[in-house]
Amino acid sequence: MAEDKDKKMIRYIQMGENIEKEGIQFYTKAMKGVVDPNSKKLLKFLANEEKNHLEYLKSFERKAKGKKNGAKIKKTNKPIFSKQAYKKMKGGRADTLNIFNTALDIELKSARLYSELAKKVKDKDLKSFLKKLINWEKEHYRLIKSHQDAIYKWQYWEMRTQGRIEM
Repeated sequence: MAEDKDKKMIRYIQMGENIEKEGIQFYTKAMKGVVDPNSKKLLKFLANEEKNHLEYLKSFERKAKGKKNGAKIKKTNKPIFSKQAYKKMKGGRADTLNIFNTALDIELKSARLYSELAKKVKDKDLKSFLKKLINWEKEHYRLIKSHQDAIYKWQYWEMRTQGRIEM
């Protein structure tokens, strides 16, 4: 019975690891698709956060497999955005806005999944960590949203138009 519980927990942990790996890949690739320094700072921050979460999840996996649990959460500094950087943006930034629309979706889906997993796991340490992840993902969402809003505001006041992105 305990073996089934451990296998289930490992499966949940690995789901989280895969989410974090996808986040790292997305944010790292997205950094190459933006030109403004504020967007680059935010994407770098988010990639580092996802790496941090991945390492911590791996430590829970090692623990569930009976190995040493040694990861620690590393404090990462939130990016500070420069208003001057928004003024230096040239043209409409549909690509940048699409990247941040996708990022919002990633963070929201991650928070929802971690919330569902937190309801299912019994291990109090893992449950506690999942709740932290939920809060971190929500904070990422708020940070991305405020950055995206600043880009929209800049475009509006510069009288630039955002092309339609529907297909």
